[in-house]
Amino acid sequence: MDDFGRLLGERIRSFRKRKGLSQEELAHRATFSTSFISDIERGIKSPTMESMYKISTALDISLEELFIKFQPIKKTPEGELVDSIIRKVNNLPMKELQSVNSILELLVNFRAR
Repeated sequence: MDDFGRLLGERIRSFRKRKGLSQEELAHRATFSTSFISDIERGIKSPTMESMYKISTALDISLEELFIKFQPIKKTPEGELVDSIIRKVNNLPMKELQSVNSILELLVNFRAR
């Protein structure tokens, strides 16, 4: 499959993991087989718009969120560090993302004093 299908599959996997769902749970919620979800996530199958709608509904996100892509960050030392942070937190479950966010808020608030 093309890069778009692979990237879409990666985004679906990322959202699924953030929500703490297994492929089986997502498949059940979206009324698909587990193998179909697996094939989409690996970029083997290309979902229809209806399938993407069912998946986004099962993930409790909008269709638009599936297609939003991070803006490229300039390759400065700061940009490289931001890229590194994003890669590290990208597939964390929601609970862990909330913890990371709380820690970042504490750091930002402390620095603002």
